[in-house]
Amino acid sequence: MTNKNTLFWVIVTLVIIVGLSIILFLNFTDIPSSEGRVIVRQSGGQAMLVAECLDPLFVENTSDYIIEGAIEKVESKWNIEHNFIYTYSDFTIEKYIKGRPFGYNKIQIISEGGCIAGMCQDGEHSPIMDTGRKRLYLRENNKEFRIHGCGGIKTIESTILPQDKCIENDNGFDIYNKSVTKGLGGGNTGLFYKGTFLKEGYHEVEDYCYNDDPSNQLSKGNHIKEYACANGRITFGDYECNCEDGKCI
Repeated sequence: MTNKNTLFWVIVTLVIIVGLSIILFLNFTDIPSSEGRVIVRQSGGQAMLVAECLDPLFVENTSDYIIEGAIEKVESKWNIEHNFIYTYSDFTIEKYIKGRPFGYNKIQIISEGGCIAGMCQDGEHSPIMDTGRKRLYLRENNKEFRIHGCGGIKTIESTILPQDKCIENDNGFDIYNKSVTKGLGGGNTGLFYKGTFLKEGYHEVEDYCYNDDPSNQLSKGNHIKEYACANGRITFGDYECNCEDGKCI
């Protein structure tokens, strides 16, 4: 009986030691991991203030992590209920500019929206994802990581399409002038609510005003959806401002 009691307490002690070691490891590395990678979600559901987003120092100072690397794979999948599409982007970390290194060198970015077999769904405030070298600006809250809401994914160098595949009549994200943008819609073509379908994958879109719901185009509103070209594809930003006829006033 004495030997059985001793064995029991030895096993209990080992279980406690292993459990504490796992907890300490997770606390030390700050990893909300899944299958050997860090999960990062797109910031959604809110439009950032114009003045803040136009200041690059604001994005840098309010980011908990700034990481450079490459998106190597982008894939859209249905959820379990088969009623919404999510896009999964596999990112390999090359170097840290800000923040303590994770325990893994892989990140999976999860975005709302995407296209599967010609069926497209939008994801509010989710930028169009493509492969190539990127710089990520991440914010952390209770060990959950999100892309910074002020355009937290920057292209380091283009590896996707030439710029002549996308045409705009203003200079990038010029929120004070209404523009028309023509080009590839990328993966999330459902984002272009009021755009004109030109041919497979191509759209013509105009900047527009809205209030709380960006799917409603208004002549006046307190937000603007601004379209521009990036890496040969149409991308967009949502900004808070007094908007009239597709421009901030």
